[in-house]
Amino acid sequence: MVLLGKWFSLIPVWVWELLFVICLCAGGLLNGKIQYYRGEHAELEKIKTAQQEYAKQSQVITQQVKTVYVDRIKTVTQAGRTIIKKVPIYVTKKDDLACRINNGFVSLWNYSNQMSVPKSSSSVDDSPSSTILSDVAAEHEREAEYTNKLFIQLTQLQDWVRQQQQLSEHPIQ
Repeated sequence: MVLLGKWFSLIPVWVWELLFVICLCAGGLLNGKIQYYRGEHAELEKIKTAQQEYAKQSQVITQQVKTVYVDRIKTVTQAGRTIIKKVPIYVTKKDDLACRINNGFVSLWNYSNQMSVPKSSSSVDDSPSSTILSDVAAEHEREAEYTNKLFIQLTQLQDWVRQQQQLSEHPIQ
């Protein structure tokens, strides 16, 4: 102990004062860094919580839109099946025999389903086809059902996009 005391007395006072100031500065810097990282950590936690809330709300929107979509598709499908079952009631065998569907109509129908246009009107064929009126009515209903399903799908997709945009434009605090 005595030896240690002599060693301390050999060092000038100004060195001790300088060492004290250095320790104070180092302690202040260390404290500042600790405070900075605490604040940064709190900010990161806040962002993480907001992201989780955003994901949860986004999932709720998706589920709501999906539920509406599935319900509407079921309704359209059921209505289509009902109408197809009623085709023989509205288009009887007598109507099938009385109505002549020509090959020109069948060609035009097929072209329209392929999203193309016939080359020229010279290929118009007015000879009778094997297609009957009830087949045309049933096919028209199937295509109308398909179109309605696409309409519902597009409408619901647009609704989903709108709601997702609104959610992203109004960030969670």
